[in-house]
Amino acid sequence: AEAARRMASRSPPPREVFDAAATPLWLNRLGDDAAKAAQLDEPSTSSGEPCRASPPEISSEQLVWWQPFVRRALFGTFGVDYDFVRRLLAGSPATAEPGGVAVCVSPDDHTRNAAGVDHATHAPWAVVSPPFYDDAASTRERNRLKKGTMHPKLWVLEMRGEGAADAFLRVGIFSSNLGAYDSQINNCFWVHDFPLLPADAGPASPSRFGTDLLRFVEALLRPSEELTLAWRTIFAKYDLTPPAG
Repeated sequence: AEAARRMASRSPPPREVFDAAATPLWLNRLGDDAAKAAQLDEPSTSSGEPCRASPPEISSEQLVWWQPFVRRALFGTFGVDYDFVRRLLAGSPATAEPGGVAVCVSPDDHTRNAAGVDHATHAPWAVVSPPFYDDAASTRERNRLKKGTMHPKLWVLEMRGEGAADAFLRVGIFSSNLGAYDSQINNCFWVHDFPLLPADAGPASPSRFGTDLLRFVEALLRPSEELTLAWRTIFAKYDLTPPAG
């Protein structure tokens, strides 16, 4: 709450608009130790000039942009550092709302730990363990999926300023897990900002991208009807037409 009050007294920095058509790929900004090592090991061309990675760099903090505008956050990840997420979202109203932050993470052992939603450990956040099979699945089916893991790295942030016109949905598909430890190695980000549908827009046919994204999120959130409905409602407000290319 104190962080939120401090941020509310300041103006947001200029917004970085993410357009995957213009910049289809970003590299993560390496942590200090990794950056120093990368400089020492930097390859060079035949002329002796250092090779430079073509994609621009971005940090996790820049992806969040301005925490007071993060109204709802959904993460899909294999591994998670909750202290990292707390620092990343400090000052966001989503962190104080029940289910305002939803972390979908693969359970340590899904053959022994049941799928479901944990509302207590990191309250008021929701930690969701998606199911790998139905309750009625046969022993053969359970054994076939015994070593299965949930490995997507997905961020969906609903961003909104003071006015409704400022709203947009930031979707990121990454190679990195949800922790600062992945800033010590190279990772890549696909990020795009989807605009709010016009208030006077009639029912629109969803794009295939939007349909697939919603279906995937619904699969992640399957243990929680409440979260599934909340995110279905959020997705319906935005134009999920994918960028060209």
